[in-house]
Amino acid sequence: MADPLLRFSAKAREKNVVLLVEGRAVDGAWRPLLTIAPQARVFRDDMLMLDLFVPQVRWQRPKDIPNGIECSGNDAGVRVTTRVTLHSHDMIRVETRISSRRALRLEYMRDILRFEGFAADDAWAPLTTPGEGNVIGDVAFSSAAAIVQSGDRVAALIPNVRFISSNAAAPLAATCAPGRGELSFGIVPYRVADGQSCEHADTDTIVARRPLVYSYYLYYENGVRPREGRRATAHRAWRLFAAQRGDGIAPQSAPFETYAGYAFDWAVKTRKDDVWRQFTAGRKRIACFAPSVPAAPAALDEPPVAAPVPLGNDVRHCALRVAFGMALHAAHVGRKDLARAAAQVKDFALAAPVADGLFPTVYQPAGAAWADGSWSYAGFSMPPNGAHLCRLANLSWTAYWLCRWHLAIEPDERIPALVTHYAQRLLGLQRHGGFFPAWIDPATGATARYLARSAETAVHIMFLTELCKMGEDSAYTSSARRAANFLIRHVIMPDRWEITETLWPAHSARRKPAGRSHVPLAIWWAAEALLRLHEATGTPRYLSWGGRALDELSLHQHLWDPPNVGAPCFGGFGAGASSTAWCDADQALYAKTFLDYAIRCGRGEYFHRGVAALRAACALLYCRENGDVARMYEAAQPALAQTGAGCAASALRRAPLPGPAAPDIAHVAFLRAAGAAACSAELIWKEYGDVFIDTRRGQAYGINAVAGVTIEHDLAGLVATGRDALGIPRMLVARTDAGQDRAIRTSQAGTFQIVL
Repeated sequence: MADPLLRFSAKAREKNVVLLVEGRAVDGAWRPLLTIAPQARVFRDDMLMLDLFVPQVRWQRPKDIPNGIECSGNDAGVRVTTRVTLHSHDMIRVETRISSRRALRLEYMRDILRFEGFAADDAWAPLTTPGEGNVIGDVAFSSAAAIVQSGDRVAALIPNVRFISSNAAAPLAATCAPGRGELSFGIVPYRVADGQSCEHADTDTIVARRPLVYSYYLYYENGVRPREGRRATAHRAWRLFAAQRGDGIAPQSAPFETYAGYAFDWAVKTRKDDVWRQFTAGRKRIACFAPSVPAAPAALDEPPVAAPVPLGNDVRHCALRVAFGMALHAAHVGRKDLARAAAQVKDFALAAPVADGLFPTVYQPAGAAWADGSWSYAGFSMPPNGAHLCRLANLSWTAYWLCRWHLAIEPDERIPALVTHYAQRLLGLQRHGGFFPAWIDPATGATARYLARSAETAVHIMFLTELCKMGEDSAYTSSARRAANFLIRHVIMPDRWEITETLWPAHSARRKPAGRSHVPLAIWWAAEALLRLHEATGTPRYLSWGGRALDELSLHQHLWDPPNVGAPCFGGFGAGASSTAWCDADQALYAKTFLDYAIRCGRGEYFHRGVAALRAACALLYCRENGDVARMYEAAQPALAQTGAGCAASALRRAPLPGPAAPDIAHVAFLRAAGAAACSAELIWKEYGDVFIDTRRGQAYGINAVAGVTIEHDLAGLVATGRDALGIPRMLVARTDAGQDRAIRTSQAGTFQIVL
């Protein structure tokens, strides 16, 4: 073990015992970091809940134990015992137990961590706590619960999720109040309010009839650059929890192409009457996916009737992206029917009328005839009274996927004309300072007052860099660079991740409550945009800042499987700091970006994170291979058993431990959930195959249900070995960073060898 960065000792303060934790500074000197002391409000269950009858729960007797200290205390038959041990050179482990000879009514039992000489320069928590009664409930524990940085030192409270997984007997909560110099963690009953925050009141109690235990880690590092404490904590939490999972493929239980086939067939075959909407425009047959439909038809014995829901493309419900994935899947497995269907969705996007370079992206049917419908520039999420406005990010996201279609699927002479006309109009809308307004009046080009400066600028960088691949234009690159400077200075550095959905969720005119905006989708946009600009320009600065955004995104990745959720969560992502949803459907978007950064930066952790994200997204599909998930869905929607495989929940809603969870499955957001996961699976296979070998660094990674991949040099060259964890004969494709492909047929034993 390296020289310890933390040490602790028991100190007597005002008749009580507290634990003083000290951290080593860069110069080697020990400096006070914080103190830890218990705080409880408990009553005997057979007595009135009055302060007169509250036992004084405090530490009275410290003693040394191997590798640590144990502090205990006893009052009125209530006993508290805390063990603090050195877990590693940069981390201590704290475990507290409260017990009584009689049943206890508990309002809270927690450890209070008070900083000493550690003024916060930066702080992060996974959930906003705007009010005095708000807490960070266990429904928000993805990885770290609280991160505080002071100068070049960072301290983080990380729940011991391995311990929680096997000891989930009571709700847990943390608080992060850097202004008061205080953190806390322990057993705190709370309520989830509107799926956005966790609240505790003095009437929230539980009855404990047996000992209750909670555990957490305190992480500390010195020599950290400003605002780099978050990324240091993200990497440390991954090593702490993910490394213990070994080299298995859970929760993947089928090849990714099987999952993709289920999703695409569900849309265009199983549920084609209400998901797959077709029209005749002129002499051409065009089609689009409905963004959201009921999980099962209302009456399975009656012919379904397609409701006239809006169709098209926006940044969260993008039919064109799903069609791109469908076209890749069609080429992958040889499905001409899916290739034709995907082309119809591309034609749908190109059918939109163009006015001065702008084109609407959402079509509202008004009947069976195409001409009866109308187009909208706004998309599915909009501010109040914003139906007449244009959300530029929707146009750039659609144009981005049109560019990719033209370059990777099939050239279409209509695409260059459309996207270059739009690009010229877009350049004229860029404002001084480099940003693009989120909303404009399409008739006048005037900036709307909603989110003029926002993280949505990143979407335009992605489009402009992709457009450059169709024909280099210095104006596009210059515009993207200016936008990137705005993104770095005014979004990433000040931690301002506002996008339209931050304030106005889809199909709602109700503004979300104020609080710190931390939307994973916006963070991903920034990471993806800066990576693509780095590839286009070779500028290292963009890769560096993009990596910082990616590490910020990593803090929202689930590093455990809560015991009260009927689905695997490891590798998935939450919906942000103002939501308690788990495994949000947007997680499928993030997977490939992690893989791309892994290859650019040489960081294997990113590759494993990306594969875990894809597996988590596919594990939410309703199919027989995902048995536990299928049973959870059927419990919520029994009719699903008669509708076929291929749909997926858009998120999971957890209750405070140990309560049950519920899937958002009443309506299926196909484009965000199953469709997006299938597209990501095919995008990753197209570039990385089933096994990827980084020959330059001598590293190899299993992706598509492949485990135990190792690489070594011998006289024959590079030799990679591994095993197909599914144990079924199939054809695998190994790709390398040098552009080499190798096809491998596995046997039932599953082992294989690749020589390069």
